[in-house]
Amino acid sequence: MVFLRERGGRIWCRLFLITLITNSQLVTLAQTACVKPDAGQDVTTSSTTIKLKDAPAGYFWCPPTGNPNPNATLNAQTGEVTGLTVPGQYRFILSSIAGGSDQNMSQVVPQDGSLRSNSINGLELLDNGQIKVGVDSRYGGAITYLSTKNGLNMVNNYDLGRQIQNAAYSGPVPFKPPGVDIQPVWSSIGWNPIQAGDYYNNPSRILTFEKRDNLLYVKSVPKHWPLRNFDGECTFEHWIRLSGNVVKVHVRLTMNRADKTQYAAREQEFPCLYLNSIYKRSWKYTGSAPFTNADKQLKVGPFEMINVRGSEPWIALTRDDDVGVGLYTPKNHFFKEAFFGDEFSDSEFNGSTSYIAGVPLLVLDHNSVTDFDYEMVLGHINDIRSYVYAQPRPDAGPNYRFVNNRHAWHYVETTDTGFPIGNHLDIRLDGNGQQQVKSPAVAWQGRDNKKVYIRAAFDLKGGDMYRFHWRTQEDYEFLGMDGRYKDFKIINDGQFHTYEIDLTNTSWSSSLIRQVLFRPAWDGPSLSGSFKLEWFASSPNGPTSTTTSSSPGKTCTDTVVVTYTPPTATAPLPNAGPDIVLRCGVTSVDLPAPGPNQVWRILSRPAGSVVTLSPNGAVRSLRAEGLYLLTLSNDATKTIDLMAITVPSCNSPQSLTSAVFLDNGSGGGIARNGKQEPGELGIANVRVTLYTDPNSDGDPTDGQIMEQTQTDSKGQYRFAQLYQNEFYIVGLDAANFAFGGPLFRTIGTGQSTYSPIYGLMSTRILLQNDKVQGRAAPRTADTSFGVLPDCGNPSPSCLIIQSKRL
Repeated sequence: MVFLRERGGRIWCRLFLITLITNSQLVTLAQTACVKPDAGQDVTTSSTTIKLKDAPAGYFWCPPTGNPNPNATLNAQTGEVTGLTVPGQYRFILSSIAGGSDQNMSQVVPQDGSLRSNSINGLELLDNGQIKVGVDSRYGGAITYLSTKNGLNMVNNYDLGRQIQNAAYSGPVPFKPPGVDIQPVWSSIGWNPIQAGDYYNNPSRILTFEKRDNLLYVKSVPKHWPLRNFDGECTFEHWIRLSGNVVKVHVRLTMNRADKTQYAAREQEFPCLYLNSIYKRSWKYTGSAPFTNADKQLKVGPFEMINVRGSEPWIALTRDDDVGVGLYTPKNHFFKEAFFGDEFSDSEFNGSTSYIAGVPLLVLDHNSVTDFDYEMVLGHINDIRSYVYAQPRPDAGPNYRFVNNRHAWHYVETTDTGFPIGNHLDIRLDGNGQQQVKSPAVAWQGRDNKKVYIRAAFDLKGGDMYRFHWRTQEDYEFLGMDGRYKDFKIINDGQFHTYEIDLTNTSWSSSLIRQVLFRPAWDGPSLSGSFKLEWFASSPNGPTSTTTSSSPGKTCTDTVVVTYTPPTATAPLPNAGPDIVLRCGVTSVDLPAPGPNQVWRILSRPAGSVVTLSPNGAVRSLRAEGLYLLTLSNDATKTIDLMAITVPSCNSPQSLTSAVFLDNGSGGGIARNGKQEPGELGIANVRVTLYTDPNSDGDPTDGQIMEQTQTDSKGQYRFAQLYQNEFYIVGLDAANFAFGGPLFRTIGTGQSTYSPIYGLMSTRILLQNDKVQGRAAPRTADTSFGVLPDCGNPSPSCLIIQSKRL
């Protein structure tokens, strides 16, 4: 609330008195009636998704806890259900939160779920998989956390005057109890308890906390913002719930002041939203064509605090990508916007911050109870506005019945008889000042309400004319010009009469009306006495909308049961896999293992073939060239799949003979040159494997074993199944190098490489023109393997093995 900035080496302070309201309807113990909805017939389905009926205006779908799959999702507006993956009965509730301020939102309802905790120590979150919201005991239980599923916290928590919180304002101004410290810069703010805490960083005192599956509830005694650790004579309660990408909040302020003075109405913060300064773009609609998708207005921070005369009941803050938070307040059209600071940061503790709120005025009686609602919509600015458009529209004209409720009407230089309100507003005029009876902000098209009506009882001295005054969307204040008011004759008998006010030939008929008031004429006689106002409507029969009904409020619900039965499992169709063309010399194939009730069969084979096929798909003895047709069959479902194996025509196989030897230079040869010379002895009993190398990369991983053998007493080995134009690799198996093997503690000396899986391997080799050649033909590849043993000291005839083979 105080913004500090360094300028010219000095710290200077700019004071912003930010008194804001955002409520769907400010009410005093007002509740609204609702009609029980029809959720439809119970259904049974084998689909994992189902479409329930669209929720009517003012109603929403919600899933209670206890459904078989707790992660099944339900669209609150369209009734689209997904995630019916666990068999059983799913209950879905079509619920009404009637009007803008239903006290039943202050009660635990079935869709809130099970109690999870009734104690708080730090941050507590709700998370519905789309968005998160949290309250914190270190901030008096105010909302300190708001984010998308994987996003950063949007809420600024620089001090206890930020957050998303509620604050009450009343007289006297100034307000300083004896012996209590006050911050001088805020001494003119008056009576001002706020939900989070005070200027001196003392958090408000939490009385009650409750967390359920979809409910955070906090009741607290707020601190006065400018006073040191001084409790307000009131309590704040808020009930926080999630619905898709929307946070729905119901708030109650209960007053308990010893000072029974009815102070003048003041702007309330119910609530204010302080977001991180990266949310610098403030959006709203202030034109004369509400709910027509006309162009929005945008202000980009930094900027001073500005009054916003919204003609649609929302305002929003976004980042540069136009994603952020929208504040939806169904019965309010007055807002403020501001940007404090000059940095654009996503840090919740940065001193710069963006700010929005709605600002109707409210009389706070010493003993009043005020309930209201607001919603925060997370998403793109277009989605935020679309959400507002999908909600019930504000009344198109006057529609107020003052039974137990002021409906945010308030006074200038006059008062009423106080709370509780009876069946009408009982206003007392003393003949002094303006004596105005003002409406909250509205957005009515005058052309739709060319006549308005009041039911009132006048008992005034001094005259028999009264004035009805209005201001349009373009008027910054009430203008005292012709065409902005209409006088009407009254009967001063103290009895209730219905008065018609014909506005046909005035500016009213061609304007978007922003606010109205009743008062004595400023150019007429002084009036004193009583003015009792029962209702104000666009019909001579009085209010018709339930949004201002005085009927007791309740949440109306209906439940539909969806029974999910998984479809009968069907056997998968056989899948024999792709056709296969064998390489020369390959005589076996392992096909995919058959599934339940499936079996491999040979449909046809070349003449003279002795091929065999095992039940698990092992094909052997593929020696006869030609086409082999096989089937994978499911005899139960009478379905089959075909695949073909082609054995190519190949020339006669060639042989390869080589050796494994000690490359130690015995007999006058050269040690460690990788070539066997006279006197260098062969090594017997070495296991040798011939691999195919189909992609010629020198790695046998993707090849097949063609032959395996052992070296003879002279260290020689021979393979007889090599085919022209095929690549191969020869390997000395890794087991040869293990303890007890013929090559234990030896190492290769030629171009061979060692693999812990395949052992010592030759370079890739190719048979061309009856010769075994290297990859870069026509150089002849040497497939002999020279090795040297480990020894204590290095010498030409031995090596120290310094690294362990794995």
